[in-house]
Amino acid sequence: MNAKAQRVLIWVGLVLSIVYCYGYAYLMNFFPPPAPDMPAADVARLYSEHNMQFRVGIALMLVSGGFFLLWTLVISVQMAREEKGVPICAILQALAGTLSTLIFFLPVIFWTAACFTPERDPAITLLAHELGFLSFVTPVCVISIQLIPIAIVALSPKKDEQLTAFPRWFGYLTLWEAIAAECGVAAVLVKHGPFAWNGLFPFYLPIIVFTVWMMTLIWLMLRAITRQEAAMATVSA
Repeated sequence: MNAKAQRVLIWVGLVLSIVYCYGYAYLMNFFPPPAPDMPAADVARLYSEHNMQFRVGIALMLVSGGFFLLWTLVISVQMAREEKGVPICAILQALAGTLSTLIFFLPVIFWTAACFTPERDPAITLLAHELGFLSFVTPVCVISIQLIPIAIVALSPKKDEQLTAFPRWFGYLTLWEAIAAECGVAAVLVKHGPFAWNGLFPFYLPIIVFTVWMMTLIWLMLRAITRQEAAMATVSA
């Protein structure tokens, strides 16, 4: 894949991610998330009183929710440069990253169902609401399977340290992101406190660490692509 195509995928993914965050945080106003122990009647009222605003936010999130897949492809391309023979880590990362993309749009479908028929039984709306948030914060297994290969590539010896998108220090940051992502599973155990789905460990810590990790990786990939392009131009000359 040429440098221009990789840059396009990175920047398009970044724009789509901003649209997604706008729909989630501003239009749906789910930052911070509603409390897990909110009564069914209050949940139903939440979706009915802001129904059209929620639908617009949902539409934006459904349109933009594939942004992570674009980044996953570029990550795999850059990882494959670092591996000898069959790029097992790059392939595993691509497969897990494809599944990780579900985390960004599957919950939105549940929230769509919650607001699609606001006059239904509040208990059914509560069920769709809970499915949305639990599928948003708890599917940690695919994230770890995606992150570990990236960490392995980053921590492995490099052919050229100047051309890699995965310096050794980034491997340690990736391991920290893998640990932070695992905290989401705590949300299935409690409804109150720092381990609830709106608490520090399942929600805020994973989001903060993921944002730092992803923005760092985007910067590293853009820098590496520029250097790789310059190196190819030098060889061609």
